Amino acid sequence: MNEHAKAVLLSNFAPSEYFRSGSFLDILHEQGRWDEDAFWQMDQALRALYRPGEIAGGDQQLVWPVFRIYSALNVLLRSHNSARNGFRIRNMDQDLFGEWCERLQLTFEGFMKGDMLENDMFELTNPLID
Repeated sequence: MNEHAKAVLLSNFAPSEYFRSGSFLDILHEQGRWDEDAFWQMDQALRALYRPGEIAGGDQQLVWPVFRIYSALNVLLRSHNSARNGFRIRNMDQDLFGEWCERLQLTFEGFMKGDMLENDMFELTNPLID
């Protein structure tokens, strides 16, 4: 297993020993800021841990953390789009909101399913991936 990728991914999971302030999820939750660099690092980590045909990259220990990270991100994204909620992603380009949501959803789903779309299949491509 790619330990660096695992550490990057789990830096977004509070119960993990790898959790760190400044991770993508932490910045989004605490500052209401979409940190593209941190997002692409998390995306790249998922792709590094991905194994075709293997649920959660073949590592059952990643099922709960990956689900929890996705769930927390989904709540924040829905909250941003709700007029009745006080949470806003301050620097979110509303014209790209749907593309970010799609990229996030399909990448996490693909990782969990073991069938991930290639980077170039998305409108928003990860610049960290060749």
